[in-house]
Amino acid sequence: MSYWISVVSPDWKHHETGSMNMSCSWNYSNMMSALPCGWAYEWQGKKAIDMINPVYASIVELNANPEKYKKYEIKPEHDLGSIKICKEILQDALNLFQKHPDDIIRVE
Repeated sequence: MSYWISVVSPDWKHHETGSMNMSCSWNYSNMMSALPCGWAYEWQGKKAIDMINPVYASIVELNANPEKYKKYEIKPEHDLGSIKICKEILQDALNLFQKHPDDIIRVE
C-alpha cells in the first residue's frame, strides 16, 4: 500500500494547498520508523512546521549513517525500500512542509 502525502489549509474547510510528487509505500515503514521523522503514516494531522526538523534530521542521518539502515532495505537493486528512494521521499516531504509550514499534513 502506498500513501499520498499532501497538506491542507488549517481552516475548517481543509482545502488541499500542496502535495508531494511521489507516494510513500509501506516498504519504507521500518526504515522511517527508525529515523527521527517516524513512519509517514503517523504524520497525519500534524502541522507541517512540526515535521520540518524531524524530516531534515532524518535526511542528515541517512546521509551520515547509511550502513545503519541497510538492514531495512527490501530490494535495493530495484530501489524498492531503498535508502536512495527514502531520501528522495523525505526531501520531497521537506520541500512541501517548508513551502506550506502552517498547513496540516494529510496522509491518504
